[in-house]
Amino acid sequence: MPAGQKSDDRSKHKFMVQWKIVPNDYKNDIEDFWKQDSSRLNDVNDSKLQCAFIDKMLISLKESAADVIRRAEATAERNHELIRQINEMTGEITAMTYVLRRQDNGSYSVEENIRVSIEAQTIVSEWQDIIELIDIEDSFNDKINYSCNNYQDMICLNSDMLLVVKKYESFGDGDRLLKIVNKFAENFCRIERALQKLLLHLCTSDQSRLDEITQRVDRINNEIKDLRDKYNYLSFA
Repeated sequence: MPAGQKSDDRSKHKFMVQWKIVPNDYKNDIEDFWKQDSSRLNDVNDSKLQCAFIDKMLISLKESAADVIRRAEATAERNHELIRQINEMTGEITAMTYVLRRQDNGSYSVEENIRVSIEAQTIVSEWQDIIELIDIEDSFNDKINYSCNNYQDMICLNSDMLLVVKKYESFGDGDRLLKIVNKFAENFCRIERALQKLLLHLCTSDQSRLDEITQRVDRINNEIKDLRDKYNYLSFA
């Protein structure tokens, strides 16, 4: 509800909600987070949520298709700038390497090994990360492939989608159009996050990630321990 606007008491409702911060290493669809085994959902918080509902005629928060198109184009332009910065990173950069060692009890430990010099563009060309983009109906027979697994895929998709989005600028408005351009806007945002992640990796490759990796290995060790505790006849070759 907008600041300063009062609502009739009869339109106020209170709810009890549960919430939890999703871990950074959670890779599945966020909508499936609550569907996992309840025993894995630790540190769930309970909070009271108070809502005040107002007449939808008083205020409209819905973006127009033109607004979404402008937002999508702005994100695509930011992506072009990130791509330019990544392409301009030449020469060698220092990176850390790590070794996982299996212990006698079946658990794993991680050791920071050596610093190595790697060509920045070698890291870029070998970078891989599956980016789940939304498949969008092909209104103009552009035959865009929304499979995005590496840096070159991101470059091509960012340019190709931008060309398609511009074709919608003269289409006016409407719910169907709004849904389509919102999908493009979301795809641009997903590419932006992936490009930011790659650029950050290039800029911080010489920094130790031992603590971060150790925490993730510890979670794996805990999973292995839980399996051993639950299944007496389980062994690891």
